[in-house]
Amino acid sequence: MCVITVSGGWARGGQLFAEGLARRLRFRAIDSEHIIRSAAEAGAPEEDLRRALEKPPPLIDRLVTHKKYLYMAHLQAALAEAVKDGKTIYYGYAGHLLLSGAGPVLCIRIIADEELRLRTLEEDRGMAREEALAYVERVDLERKRWSHYLYGVDWEDPKLYDIVLNIGHILEISDACDVVTTLARNHRCFEMTSERHAELRDYALGCRVRARLAAEAPYANFHVSKISARRGTVRVESSLDEAEQITTIERIVKSVEGVRELDLKY
Repeated sequence: MCVITVSGGWARGGQLFAEGLARRLRFRAIDSEHIIRSAAEAGAPEEDLRRALEKPPPLIDRLVTHKKYLYMAHLQAALAEAVKDGKTIYYGYAGHLLLSGAGPVLCIRIIADEELRLRTLEEDRGMAREEALAYVERVDLERKRWSHYLYGVDWEDPKLYDIVLNIGHILEISDACDVVTTLARNHRCFEMTSERHAELRDYALGCRVRARLAAEAPYANFHVSKISARRGTVRVESSLDEAEQITTIERIVKSVEGVRELDLKY
């Protein structure tokens, strides 16, 4: 594929795999800190963006829901922008969910048994066994709650991924890189065609529109059901019926760079 997401369920496993795969494929590798810094350029504090990406909200009310939506919209737009030219591997939180619908994206999950995860934390971070165990349990629970709250899915569901690789049983990190590299070099789905490039750019434009609406029209996230883009034409489906709000939506969308035409359905 033109873009690969790597979800690692244990410490540095996802990073090592992504970086090794990037070297073999001559892709670039970016992580969640990269998109957090990029998204922060829109004005949201980095720490708030980081919490939005990593943790479920402490409570559910209209204000919290909107802030979460706003931060995730900025993060999604930053990631879509980062991968729009293809040949990119993203490793970190939620890439497979943030880029859902982007088109040519291969979603990979790296897993390992509990013993390997614990041993890695003990060696890399100097954690005691009990501390490492508590950390693993907390991270797994937070990710499960986060994915269910925002997307209504189970983060561990294998159907969310195209490939699941189990490290430490038979495969090592380098073996897993070889498996995907062989697939990439022998399958046409990895070719960066003009059509796939256009799909990624369309997706990035739709994400930019969503982020701008979230920032400038807070009510939009409760009333806009779908945003899509195709070759500069943006389609926004909304339940809004007040003339002033509709005019505001039109103004905001048309001000986004890359929008040539607006198709507003309400």
